[in-house]
Amino acid sequence: MPNYNKKIEVSCPNCNVVRLARSDVVKKALKERNEFWCLPCRNKTRVHAPRKYAGTKEERSRQAVKSWQNNNRDKVLDQRYKRRYGISYAEYKTMLAKQKNKCLICNAEDVLVVDHNHKTGKVRGLLCNGCNCAIGLLRDDPTILQSAITYLEGEVVNGTSTTV
Repeated sequence: MPNYNKKIEVSCPNCNVVRLARSDVVKKALKERNEFWCLPCRNKTRVHAPRKYAGTKEERSRQAVKSWQNNNRDKVLDQRYKRRYGISYAEYKTMLAKQKNKCLICNAEDVLVVDHNHKTGKVRGLLCNGCNCAIGLLRDDPTILQSAITYLEGEVVNGTSTTV
């Protein structure tokens, strides 16, 4: 069994400084390189292999996830639609084709989002973002929506005239 605690004096051929080093480390260095350099000299001259990914472990992990998501877009969307609305991405595409890529309210040919009832979770259809937000801001309440229609038409709301 080697004595790992035994230290010997060794002169570095690069900087000529005499240092104490473990005997087993010196023997291994002499066997591999025929010379023993001190740690500061080795660190200065060491050539580091380029890393495949730059950044911290978290950044590399995030980068790998983004890469997988970009390469598997349909799977990502399928998971998202199932989690949020209980429908598959294929069902979304079918609804989109049935609606001829148009919003059910304003007929805009825009990016369509899934409209659903927040109480029951049931999907109602695909709407443009503006129409979907408007319904959400009116709290999905047909009574409030009817009041808004009456208001826009310039009729009386709650006993008050809205005409200027």
